[in-house]
Amino acid sequence: MAEKKQWTEAALLEMLQNTYKESDGHCVLTHVHSDTGGGAGIRTADAISMGLWKSRGRFLTGYEIKISRNDWMKELDNPAKADEIGAKCDYWYIIAPPGLVSVEELPEGWGLLEPARTRLKIIKKAVKNDNPDPLTRGFVASILRQFLRQKSDRAAVNEARHQSYWKGVEAGKQEAMTGGDRGLKSELKDLENYKAAFKKFQEETGISMWGPIDLRAIAQAVKWAHEHGHRFFQRLELAEDRVNNALLQIQEARTELKGLDTRVTR
Repeated sequence: MAEKKQWTEAALLEMLQNTYKESDGHCVLTHVHSDTGGGAGIRTADAISMGLWKSRGRFLTGYEIKISRNDWMKELDNPAKADEIGAKCDYWYIIAPPGLVSVEELPEGWGLLEPARTRLKIIKKAVKNDNPDPLTRGFVASILRQFLRQKSDRAAVNEARHQSYWKGVEAGKQEAMTGGDRGLKSELKDLENYKAAFKKFQEETGISMWGPIDLRAIAQAVKWAHEHGHRFFQRLELAEDRVNNALLQIQEARTELKGLDTRVTR
């Protein structure tokens, strides 16, 4: 049986950003407070988003993330606390793992989003708030502050990526140089082997490899000897046998002639 996936707030926030991308005309901010400064009554939305294109609607949407049933039950005990920010939004959504929140449990007007691969899908569409509360200066200041923080964080991430890239480039150069040294040592070893082979050839043939010689002619001769030498020596051996047989016959003939000469003289 497959192990049940353990969802985190960070994972669901990442999926929210994958769903409403800047390239599609959206701005997503995380952990936005209802006001700047401290004090009682400050509420926090896990995320808000706003459409930036007039053609698609410049709606402000708030999100609450729930990753446990217990956390969701606490939310249902006092859903009105979300109104501090939710009442200023056009839409309000709960983001939760599949099956954690039942549609029937949602407070009136709230919507539900659940993960679907790398994005979020709408399980229940939120009802549009046609009369949202005005945005207070404190809330606008909080939005702008969080925008600057995320911009700074993104710049830090990009700088870290930049540094990592150049560290990788330098590491690659060092590896290439190290690998080059190994390759050079191997080539030097091959050169020494070639020199030893040339020296052996010179000793066996008496031909210097460093003088004005016809290397092509030598190569052809060596190739011919390699391919046909055994046949040549076989023919030499056959010729030698024939010569030896002829000499033997001559010797026998001379002996026979001497015998005839002796008998005639008598």
